[in-house]
Amino acid sequence: MLRRTRLRPFGKRGKQWAEAKQAAEATLERRSNGRCEYCHKRFDRLDTHHAAGRPGSGLCLGPVADTADLLTRLCHDDPMTGNQGCHTLAHFDSLVRDSVRFAAAERLARTLDDDAAWSVYSDISLPIDDTLRELARMWDERQKA
Repeated sequence: MLRRTRLRPFGKRGKQWAEAKQAAEATLERRSNGRCEYCHKRFDRLDTHHAAGRPGSGLCLGPVADTADLLTRLCHDDPMTGNQGCHTLAHFDSLVRDSVRFAAAERLARTLDDDAAWSVYSDISLPIDDTLRELARMWDERQKA
């Protein structure tokens, strides 16, 4: 049987990302309050889901992907009943995935809290992936300033 271990962050950037994700976990715990953020049912255990993929994959958003705004708590599969949890559905069902991404985009726009961010978020002609990329670019610029 294989044993799962956490990868240790390497280098300065890896350590920064790990610290940011650890801080985000506490925020997620308070925000979800033991409930799935999609179906809103209470669960003993919730999975942390990257709404826009992990740093370096998915939408390639970098460190913003590990912020509390783009992370969400979703219920996991129930092995006793065979029911799929919202975490699995977010990976395979486009309706659930887009709903989770829209909620994440709204949280990120609320964090940025300026007219440009709300303009990007409310532009319905943009696909949600492009909205997230643009909001992530704004977040990144703010971090560098």
